[in-house]
Amino acid sequence: MAKCLICQEREATKKNSHIIPSFLVAMVTSYDGSYKRDKEILFLIKNFKTKIYTGNLPSTEYDRLFDDLTEERIENELKINTAAQDYIFCPKCESDLSQYLEAPYASCLNGNKKIANEIPLIFWISVIWRMSVTGNSGFKLSIDTEEKLRNIIHSYFEHQISGSKFSITDITINYRILHCKDYCRKKAGYIYAEYHEEDDLLTMNIGDLVICCMFSSDVLPSHYTYFGLEKYLKTAPINRGQGAEQRVNISEDEYTKSIKHFIHFAVDKKKKDEFKKLDTIWKELNLFGQMPMKMKITFLLMLYDDTVKLGDKHTTSRYIQIFYYLLKNIDAWFLKTVL
Repeated sequence: MAKCLICQEREATKKNSHIIPSFLVAMVTSYDGSYKRDKEILFLIKNFKTKIYTGNLPSTEYDRLFDDLTEERIENELKINTAAQDYIFCPKCESDLSQYLEAPYASCLNGNKKIANEIPLIFWISVIWRMSVTGNSGFKLSIDTEEKLRNIIHSYFEHQISGSKFSITDITINYRILHCKDYCRKKAGYIYAEYHEEDDLLTMNIGDLVICCMFSSDVLPSHYTYFGLEKYLKTAPINRGQGAEQRVNISEDEYTKSIKHFIHFAVDKKKKDEFKKLDTIWKELNLFGQMPMKMKITFLLMLYDDTVKLGDKHTTSRYIQIFYYLLKNIDAWFLKTVL
């Protein structure tokens, strides 16, 4: 059994440890806008794989997302929480994350309860660190930065347990945060993180929130952009854990504009990733060169056919079915006009 990633002493026996706290995942993914657990519909989109996690959905939601869904697929795929991992923390450190960081911050964010000034900073440090060390969130901090964040989290827990004073002034990490309150209650949310190594800063969307965390400076560079929200982030107050968290409220219209910018970016990136996937399949089958561009475009048009329900679009069997159909029916793509 591996050692716990936080304390590095006890065995990591805990199962279903949340990489991103469950109350944030529920904010982003609850199908009915309730922000409650067990109502999640979460699509994890990676370069060569799209995974789906569902909570305890009613049959009407399964019918909306899937055709002919089997119990085997529900248990072996849809019930595997892509926002959690097994055997990375010990039960003690898992409990400390919940008691000292997640529960207090959730009460502050959702209920405006007053909490110790340092908790929001340590909370966001813990979220970013978990996302980086588990390697499932699209970014990776340097080993030195990861260890720096781990030491902060572990030291904070030790001070809480012993009752001794924790010195927040020794931490040079800071962040800015935007909030479009209740946006995901009415519209779909997403989680996306972007790390700029040259500037040593990370910006990410988590549902109603946008966080920009700086690891070695408190000044955003002049060239910094983030899907149209840079003007708000550059003027947002800096949180250092020495006062109550200060968030900048942004309007639903402004956040929607930013999401539209992100969608254009994400669609282009996804198209390139799909093309790479198709070329990889082509090569593995020892076919000559690369898959013809007309065939690729036809493949994507068939893959994203609006008549196919969202949960069924990216199954392995569907990729195979479309691929072999196009191999056997050249007239389905060869004579098409590529715009």
